Amino acid sequence: MFKMLLNKMESVNFKAAVSKGTLACPKCGAKPSKIPGDISELLTCNSCGTRASANEWAAGGTSGVLVGAPERRPANTKITREDDAMGATIWDIPASGKSGGLLIFAVLWCAITGLVSGGFLFAFLSGDSPKGNFPDWALIPFFSIFWAVGLGMFYAGFRNKFAKHRLSVEGGMLILRREFFGKTRDRSLPLAGIKTISQVVFYQQNYQPVYGIEIRGDSGKLRFGSVLSAEEKAWLVADMRRVVFGESVADLTSASSNPVRESFFSITLPNSRKQFLPVALMLFVIGVVFIVVGLRLIDPPRSSSGSDTSAAFDFFEMIFGLMTFGFRGMWLLMSSIVALAGASMIVWLVKSRGQEMRIEGSDSEISLRTYSRGLVLKDRSFPRASVSDIRASLSGSSNGKSMKRLELIVGDKAEKMVNWIDGTIADEIVVQVRRALGA
Repeated sequence: MFKMLLNKMESVNFKAAVSKGTLACPKCGAKPSKIPGDISELLTCNSCGTRASANEWAAGGTSGVLVGAPERRPANTKITREDDAMGATIWDIPASGKSGGLLIFAVLWCAITGLVSGGFLFAFLSGDSPKGNFPDWALIPFFSIFWAVGLGMFYAGFRNKFAKHRLSVEGGMLILRREFFGKTRDRSLPLAGIKTISQVVFYQQNYQPVYGIEIRGDSGKLRFGSVLSAEEKAWLVADMRRVVFGESVADLTSASSNPVRESFFSITLPNSRKQFLPVALMLFVIGVVFIVVGLRLIDPPRSSSGSDTSAAFDFFEMIFGLMTFGFRGMWLLMSSIVALAGASMIVWLVKSRGQEMRIEGSDSEISLRTYSRGLVLKDRSFPRASVSDIRASLSGSSNGKSMKRLELIVGDKAEKMVNWIDGTIADEIVVQVRRALGA
């Protein structure tokens, strides 16, 4: 069931990318020349020649990390770059005009909070007070939490929408200046201590990771750019790497410059089951606990209307009762889904314990085999001549670490190997398999 859920999520993301027209080359961001009919169909980029599955093009268009080049500046970007007479390099990043959806969510959040808290306030002013085993003053810190969250979202949304950034490399320092409603803030890192300039996951939106640019050094890190387009992030990272490190950074998944074909090979694909076990247990326990809370502690509202209450109070109590019924139902539904997801993951982990997958090659064929105690449980074999490549593409993130899927390119299709593996290990496997294939 867990695998079915993962496949269903991939299918939904793929169909959403097709319907929205956001399919993009995972390397250069170009649009496809045709609309694929299947998630495993191979597409060839007319701009850079990259061949990848439609699934990977869907990820590249919505949440994937594009590989940029300093000379490939996006045509429609408003970012300006300048090299002054003193040897400084400056990138001016204007306000994006986009909030990332935070402002809309903040308005809805505050509207609901205002309706509920306003109802209680009106009841108090009318001389009525809610009945319950809690003091009246307890409502102040309770609603203050909701207002603080809403106002925080407003602040983050306005900052995303109106903040301007200025990056400069000068005097042995990399300086990030943010200007927001007339106020400026400068943060800097010594160039000599900078270790990495890369795209990392900042947060998730609609179950998809949202990337920003992180500059990490010995004395700290600088982060910005989550609302920039994928093409702008890729170009900025590549251009900053060239300026700071002195050279362009090649694609980590590229094969050796002198590949040697191996007639026979067997490469084990490490699994990530140990990472799933804590998540599975946590989901199951949380789901069960929340179900118990919903059944035992969230009681259906009891009518208390009578001659001693005002009509206004009765109206707000009726609204509150309807909201409580709906809240209890949604609470139990979501709790059951969480518990079921955790249980299905546990069952999958138990069934797959002791299994390992290998990609094996001979002179005539390439095979994807799943072993358990030395026995072959599953075997997918393809003529060696039909296997042209192996690719690693982003599938999500775990604890701030990029996770990737591996796909074997067979003919005009992409055969999925694993769906969730440490990104660094996945890139290493790509290099090993390409070397063995002589690709």
